[in-house]
Amino acid sequence: MRHLILNANEAHPVGWTDLFMVSHADLTDAVALEQQTVVLKTLGIGTVVSNVLLLEVKVVPAGLTTCVCSVGPAGINMLSAVDVVGTRYHVPAHNKGAYVIADAASQLVAIFKPNTGAESLSLLTAGEFWIWASCNRAADRRVEV
Repeated sequence: MRHLILNANEAHPVGWTDLFMVSHADLTDAVALEQQTVVLKTLGIGTVVSNVLLLEVKVVPAGLTTCVCSVGPAGINMLSAVDVVGTRYHVPAHNKGAYVIADAASQLVAIFKPNTGAESLSLLTAGEFWIWASCNRAADRRVEV
């Protein structure tokens, strides 16, 4: 998995700050129908994760009939169980708001899960998933009064 922190020239006007690139090689779980969690980033207290999230399938997965992916802070699915085999672009539902990491550090995660029969993630022979996210870190919000 690769992680790029986007500069002002790379960020889209919607406010993406981070790009995470997950490859089929990162998905190695060999147990049928078992999910695998990929930790994208550690989130400190005060980080705001925006719902301006995009899951882009850059290389269509091969080797699985269906595979779903959820993305968000651990325990919070901002993007819930979308099929990454059949559709290339996914965004959260309009009713998903921003999420603030309030009490303890957390992680931004992507959870991948095969969804058919005896298939496991280790059967993937191709696939690349780009996750565009906006993580506003408390340390970046400096205002002097």
